[in-house]
Amino acid sequence: MLIGTIMNYKYYIVYETRNIINNKIYVGVHKTENINDSYLGSGVILKKAIKKYGRDKFVRKLLNCFRTSDEAYKMEKHIVNGVFKDRKDTYNVSIGGIGENYCQIGENNGMFGKKHSKETIKKLSKLKIGKKRTDESKKKQSKSIQGENHWNYGKKHSDITNKKNSDSQKSEKSFKFGKPLSYETKNKISKANKGKKRTSEQNKRNSDVHNKLTPEEKKDVLNMRVNNYNVTYIAKKYSVCEKTIYNILNKR
Repeated sequence: MLIGTIMNYKYYIVYETRNIINNKIYVGVHKTENINDSYLGSGVILKKAIKKYGRDKFVRKLLNCFRTSDEAYKMEKHIVNGVFKDRKDTYNVSIGGIGENYCQIGENNGMFGKKHSKETIKKLSKLKIGKKRTDESKKKQSKSIQGENHWNYGKKHSDITNKKNSDSQKSEKSFKFGKPLSYETKNKISKANKGKKRTSEQNKRNSDVHNKLTPEEKKDVLNMRVNNYNVTYIAKKYSVCEKTIYNILNKR
């Protein structure tokens, strides 16, 4: 039911913001004490459009007003579905009905089991054009996944997971398979290792590792060398010294 203007109470409104220049629209939910406020929306593409055309080129229409968020987001979900967001005349890039403080992980995510259409991907791609992340932004993101903030903090991969990760990087499955290192990369690796000497303990450990390499891993080493992979790169991949790799190549 549509409710008139009532002050000093919080309401959840479903609104439509329209660009009067190109008639593109955006539908969203807004929590407010005044249903006639000047809020236009917070969609990323919409905000960019407002910046481009100016606020005076946008008008907001009230579609409905509710007392509870559940009612508002239910209506938004009904309007902003997959077909709506994929339309060329909308600023929405995700389906509606997510709601505030809503867990968006797994099956609770509106996009669970779905894929963005080409049109939506184009919309998201345009948002990134010309954008550069600041050092402060990079630092914040880095801190957000360090220590206890990291999703895998305090956990260990199972032997099965470790084997899967290892197998996924072997031979043809490796993202570097068949791609020889460039001259510049070889130079960088060479310079980084100049002057470095391994201790007798490290040499012993590398010898032990050599003996622990499986026949499959040794075969992978031979294949990588055939495909012009640098010996230094191969050694780093298996955490062994270059001498170990040369020993394998010489079949010692």
